[in-house]
Amino acid sequence: MNTSQRPDSPGPGGFLEALRGRWQIAPGLAVLGLLAAAVYVLVVPTAYTATAAVRPATPSTGIILLPVQVPDLRGDTQAARSTEVAAMAGELLHSSLSPLALSKQVTVTIQPGFQVLDITCTASSGRGAADCANAVANAYLQNRTASAKAMINQQIATLKAQIRTLQDTVARLSSTIIGLPMNSAERASAQAQLASANVQLSSLNGKVAALYAELAQNYGGTIITKASPPGKPVSPNTTLVLPGGLAAGLLLGLIAEFWLDRRDKQIRSAVVR
Repeated sequence: MNTSQRPDSPGPGGFLEALRGRWQIAPGLAVLGLLAAAVYVLVVPTAYTATAAVRPATPSTGIILLPVQVPDLRGDTQAARSTEVAAMAGELLHSSLSPLALSKQVTVTIQPGFQVLDITCTASSGRGAADCANAVANAYLQNRTASAKAMINQQIATLKAQIRTLQDTVARLSSTIIGLPMNSAERASAQAQLASANVQLSSLNGKVAALYAELAQNYGGTIITKASPPGKPVSPNTTLVLPGGLAAGLLLGLIAEFWLDRRDKQIRSAVVR
């Protein structure tokens, strides 16, 4: 008994011969993959992105500690994507989108090693993406300034209430002192209280004056790079999708040819004589 290998037995030559018999599969699936990729490019909405770079301001007076004075910008990335900022940006854009829908088009990242925010907006056109990014950047800075000044005004209101109370105390003590004998212990005590109240009143007035000076500062920041319309869309990426579809179809075709070859008993078996 002896064995011999048929020309189509499992050697390199036999396998290649079998593949040549099914040569239409791989090219056919490659063409289908390319067509599927082309359909995807035509169906998927075109998306453009544009980015505006913003440097938030950091006031240096140190009179009060505001959230905008904290170097960590992680909170600012959320603030720039808030619906409140989106609503302001929508007004600047005259957009019909809801604040929530507009905020979903915005991404905010921190430039590594810099106190700079990159505000990126996605839209169906390059001009729309640039206008959106610039509007959100401006709205974010306006909102940041308004929030900081609101906190300062709240502190001013609190200090003014304390000042009014001290002014009433000063008036009452002054009236009391006038009616007391010159060398009485009550008069001396009232004068000591009046002097203390005047010191506190002077201190509070100084704080109010400093806070009013802070209101003149720029708590928002500056746009260091305005967004400009991009030259091409980010989605769909035809230079990636079309070759990818072709390659995927070709790969599936080769896999199919190999699988059919493994199922072919004539190629896998040896002839016994």
